[in-house]
Amino acid sequence: MSNSKCVYGPAAFLLIFLSAVLIVPLRAAEFSDETQSGATISGTYSGLSPVQDDECEETDYKCQVEQYSRDIEANPGDADTFLKRGYAYNELGEFELGIKDYTQAIKLNPFDPIAFYNRAYAFDELGKYEKAIRDYTRAIQINDRDADFYYNRGNAYDDLDEYDQAIADYTAALELEPSEYKAYFNRALSYYNKGDFISAIKDYTKAIELDATDPDAYYNRANAYEEIGEMEKAEADRRKYEELKKTS
Repeated sequence: MSNSKCVYGPAAFLLIFLSAVLIVPLRAAEFSDETQSGATISGTYSGLSPVQDDECEETDYKCQVEQYSRDIEANPGDADTFLKRGYAYNELGEFELGIKDYTQAIKLNPFDPIAFYNRAYAFDELGKYEKAIRDYTRAIQINDRDADFYYNRGNAYDDLDEYDQAIADYTAALELEPSEYKAYFNRALSYYNKGDFISAIKDYTKAIELDATDPDAYYNRANAYEEIGEMEKAEADRRKYEELKKTS
């Protein structure tokens, strides 16, 4: 089974102004007795699509690409339009084209953190985690008060097995958003992967306090309990996992 992490998707763009509004999907996890599930940057990204206008439906990204292409032809100096078309390309799975548009948007406006953030997302989808980290870092340099930037950079570090850096970023995200369930969940996974099972248990426990309905947290905490020989607690968590899976 492949590990999975929780992940924020790309920022969405309103047609009048930019807005970093995000949702957090969880990839369907696979389970086995040998590995734990978590929540992954390599899973499916999602974001809020641009507001519907007179020409295109909200999720008709092919239509949006055509519309924004016409707008770019008429006004090639508008960074926002490249951002919008880049988002549409990403939603179509055309990540290389999305990267080209975000790169052009950055050339036109090199101080927009969302352009770097969404280009990082495209690099993540292509498995280019080092490049994603560079873009997340640039977004943080421009705006160091957005928890999502740290959170997703932490996911990219985790994908590179750089667990200490991932933990540092999840911690920074939690300093900005202390009640962010998925930051605790993913930090626990990084702790587990580096062999710090006590810290992993503490973070899974905090995640469960914030959301007691997610079976994955119980499953993963059970694995951590097993690692330290707490078999009764592990079995209790596995029973809770099975109970929640039946109703989820």
